[in-house]
Amino acid sequence: MASRERRLKDVELVDDEPPDEPGPVGARRLRRGAVLIVAVGIAVVAVAAIGLARGSNDQGTPISLLDRARRTADALPDSGADDLIASSSRQVAQAGDATFWVARDETGLYCFVTAISGAEGGAGSTCGNRTTLERGIVLSLNVGAASVTAALVADGAAAPSAPGSWTRISDNVFLDSP
Repeated sequence: MASRERRLKDVELVDDEPPDEPGPVGARRLRRGAVLIVAVGIAVVAVAAIGLARGSNDQGTPISLLDRARRTADALPDSGADDLIASSSRQVAQAGDATFWVARDETGLYCFVTAISGAEGGAGSTCGNRTTLERGIVLSLNVGAASVTAALVADGAAAPSAPGSWTRISDNVFLDSP
């Protein structure tokens, strides 16, 4: 090494140059780094807040019952289970002789299954995507003298957008009251 140079932490210094000391220039660099870190932190918090404000409808399951453990009452009726993933079904409501379930099909759609007890062939289903679920997946079932019109909605959704006199009977089901 030359007599006028020395090495300090892999930085080459000339004898007549003092090493950088925290002064106005060094402090400015530190402040810029701290401001950058704070700005990135604020951006991360803002993105997380936007995601939370949008709710479960952007991420996760729009019907929280689909996340709970399966129970005996969650089993679908035989006549309403075509093309549905039976293990995905959850009972979402019951009113009088009508029982209501949500299930997923092979393509990932949300399906609303309704059965009227005591009615031969008294079950039916209809499916929709997440957007349809937000507005309400409506199913009308008429079996003999029994009939029911109901709508399945996502958690926290308002009454279905379809015409009718809707009455909420559970977190995810509305009945049309003629």
